[in-house]
Amino acid sequence: MGADITYQSKSLSQSPSFSSPTNKTDQHILATPEKLGSPDFLLQCESIIDKRLKSAMESIVKELKESLMAEIKKEIFSEFKNLEESHSKLRMEYSALEERYIELESLVLKSETEISDLKAQTNKQQQWSRMANLEIMGLPETKGEALRDIVIKIAKHAGVNLRAEEIEFATRVQPLQQKTGRPKSLVVKLRSRDLKDSILSGLKKCRGIDTTNIGLNGDPRIFFVNEHLTPMNKDLFRKTKRLAAEKAYRFVWVRNCNIFLRKNEECPVLAINSEKDLRKIK
Repeated sequence: MGADITYQSKSLSQSPSFSSPTNKTDQHILATPEKLGSPDFLLQCESIIDKRLKSAMESIVKELKESLMAEIKKEIFSEFKNLEESHSKLRMEYSALEERYIELESLVLKSETEISDLKAQTNKQQQWSRMANLEIMGLPETKGEALRDIVIKIAKHAGVNLRAEEIEFATRVQPLQQKTGRPKSLVVKLRSRDLKDSILSGLKKCRGIDTTNIGLNGDPRIFFVNEHLTPMNKDLFRKTKRLAAEKAYRFVWVRNCNIFLRKNEECPVLAINSEKDLRKIK
């Protein structure tokens, strides 16, 4: 084991021994029958065995550690390579998606522009078809009302001699936003745009109209006769009036279904044809 151990006896001709120690710190132990059971001898043997076991264990642990580290490095390298390949693949997919997104964004912007142009064109056509129309709001509804006769009376109050055959139709329409107690609007289509303009001009000179001016019974109720705007232009007109009030503009009006405003008598007239034109209001 850790040292040569020689057995000496008067009756024995041969002396068996352990192999020579390789560790220089191990001591040569001479074993005699008397010393074999000695505690010191056993402790020395135990110390030598512990040293050899410790050296062997350190060698085994070192080899195992190196082997494990090699396996771990190999596994880490493999995982890193897989991650690198996955990252490269994801980058390629991201680039492809980014290109597709840019392409789709361009198509969306183009489509939005086309839709906006189509809406503007449709609105323009719809407004053109209403150029000879009047919209009467706030006029009380009565059972069995003769709408054409009412329109003729309104024209008469404006100083226009309107004949029944010059009215293509007159009908009540449901507003987009119905409010309790508010009568339906009356839409009137006249034979010509000149008739519409004459009625509006005459009512402006009269400073408005109420129910007593057309012979309706009951308390006087003011109602309004305007140009018949499309829903889009009505919304634009509302926004224009709201913004003009915020910016202290004194005049906002509609003429020939076009929206105009003016801050005061000295300022130029501004035309509002789309929401982009609202930027003019400063």
